[in-house]
Amino acid sequence: MGGSQDELEAKLYPGSIDVHPTEDAIIVNYTAQAAILGEDGQPVAGDKKQGQKILKQIATNCNIANLAKDIIERCKLIHPSRQAEVEQVLYYLQKRQQSEPESDRAWLRKQLDENQPASMSQIDSYIEGLYEEMKEKITSTRRILELAKSPEHMPQLAANGSLMSALSRVLREDGKRSMELVTNIVYIFFCFSNFSEFHPVITANKIGDMCLKMADQELKRFEIWHQDLSQLEQKALAAPSDKSLAAQLEKEHTKFQSMIRKQDQLLFVSFHVLLNLAEDLGIEVKMIKRDIVKYLVTMLDRHSPELHVLVITFLKKLSVFKENKDEMILHADKLLPKLNDLLGVSHKSLQSLSLKLCLNLSHDPKMRSLLAKHILERIVTMFTSQNYTVLVRMILEYKGERMNAEVMSLAINLSTVPQFQLQLAQDSGLRFLMKRALKTKDPLLLKMLRNISQHPEQQDFIDDMMSLILASTNNQEVLVELLGILGNLVIPEFDFAKLVETYDFLSYLYSLLMPSSRKQDTRLNTQGVAEDDDVLLEVVILIGTMALDENIPPKIAQTQILPSKEEDDEMILQLCYCMHQYLLHDVTCRLLIGKTLVNLLIDLLYDRNMEIRKVCDAALGEIDEDWERKLRIQKFAWHNSEWIGMITQASAAPSENTYGKEDHSRSHSRQSFRERRFEDDTDDEFEHAIGGSKALLYGPY
Repeated sequence: MGGSQDELEAKLYPGSIDVHPTEDAIIVNYTAQAAILGEDGQPVAGDKKQGQKILKQIATNCNIANLAKDIIERCKLIHPSRQAEVEQVLYYLQKRQQSEPESDRAWLRKQLDENQPASMSQIDSYIEGLYEEMKEKITSTRRILELAKSPEHMPQLAANGSLMSALSRVLREDGKRSMELVTNIVYIFFCFSNFSEFHPVITANKIGDMCLKMADQELKRFEIWHQDLSQLEQKALAAPSDKSLAAQLEKEHTKFQSMIRKQDQLLFVSFHVLLNLAEDLGIEVKMIKRDIVKYLVTMLDRHSPELHVLVITFLKKLSVFKENKDEMILHADKLLPKLNDLLGVSHKSLQSLSLKLCLNLSHDPKMRSLLAKHILERIVTMFTSQNYTVLVRMILEYKGERMNAEVMSLAINLSTVPQFQLQLAQDSGLRFLMKRALKTKDPLLLKMLRNISQHPEQQDFIDDMMSLILASTNNQEVLVELLGILGNLVIPEFDFAKLVETYDFLSYLYSLLMPSSRKQDTRLNTQGVAEDDDVLLEVVILIGTMALDENIPPKIAQTQILPSKEEDDEMILQLCYCMHQYLLHDVTCRLLIGKTLVNLLIDLLYDRNMEIRKVCDAALGEIDEDWERKLRIQKFAWHNSEWIGMITQASAAPSENTYGKEDHSRSHSRQSFRERRFEDDTDDEFEHAIGGSKALLYGPY
């Protein structure tokens, strides 16, 4: 079966017309575009290539207009409408021939003599040098760079279209041939990029695009160098007696380090140009789409402090926008460990910039959790004892009642660090902070003290704290923190019994737990939880802590002290822990068993929260032998509830079926807590419900 074959279509697009730098010739630039046409006549593949056609042996000692017409007839790449442009090029060539009798190459080398200072009057010579061999190109770019470093020359250089196009062409075509040449050209455009009015010239010549391509090219080149050097090192290790190989390895190491230094210079100016161009947010968006964040993160592997400062500055600028942060999150696994290492260097500017970058990133919730994982420990270790002292002094010397929220946030976070707690204890800072907190009733300062409240020095202020607690019933924020401080006093020698007797504290705690003592218009905190619930939670924690004093359980044995808030995981967990503590004492153990609260612990053995299950299991391990049989029966009934339900359905009405329903979920266990708190023991009814299933546990009756 035959079919039409694809056709090849080639087109030439004329470009600029220039004078040859050394010969009596004209250079006609063009673009060759080849395309493969499909069956429908549309291009399916194509390629472009830049080319030049040189028209030599042009005698300019004749009429310029006639010569221009003749050249246009000879070269099909020049359209007749460009005759005036050809005449101008011929006129320039004629003047050059008349003014320079010596050979063109000798004249150009004289103009590019390295001993001569750069001059704006020789700019045409420098442009011509860009069309010569590599040595002349490097010399010309060096001269142009000297001129570009002076701001007074920039407007004239930027206005020279031939210069700008020639530089961009050499950068594009010879970018892989000489690193020195490329560095010189990029440095020239870097000088222009420092001034916003020259940015259109840079973007028009697509310098930003070439800088990104160059960065990618240099990174790949570095990988090749590193692989070659690694292979040579392996050969040297395999043949340690080969002195020639060792000498070659040392030579390659020296060469490698030299190339790295040159490459760092090129990458520095390239990314600096991009940083300056990123002032335009539209250009910045294009850079992000070109994956510049990946290149910047890779640059942090280098060992140049100047390059690190530039890269961190660039990342800090990008981190202002959420879309850019999302891009950084994709590279967080590589970025954050490197950022952590940079925070450990002794370079102050680099440390400062890195911290500012961390600050910008910390506003994103996802990045904030990653920062806590990778960098928080490093930031904390950056605080010296002097920093701690300054922070405490700022708090103590503040003249207002409540310190700045940002400062207190830092102090609250640092108060969890053991070094900070030790420093406070050694310098008597804890004593002064407690005095200020009791005076100002600042809840943030109390929260800070709550984090370090396990220190024995807190005992000196118990009387003052108790007075403030009793006076702060209507001040929920202060009350929560003060109760939290007492709840953290897990000090073995602390006498809670004396505290209870002196201030009738159990009656006060009981009043906090009773619904009638709470406001109906309960406010909500930032988590959407009623502030009154926070008070209840702290009361339960405090009651559990007080169980450490063996004199407390007898005092609490006859008090119905358990609250009725059971929907919150934290509340349930603390309640179970509290019961665990009091099950360790005989007097309260009998009380809890008599109130059938053990049934609650059994129900919660199957809660979805693993921590609750662990605490319940530990608490049930403290129950006496009389309850072991009932515990085994209830565990059996729970595990086999569906089977028991099928048995009981045959002999009992649906309303009497205790375990026939699949209601052994989280809500059932917590609802049962409300129903069973102070009910009588119902063992007989329970055992009757499971009927003959007891035979599986104890055998036939």
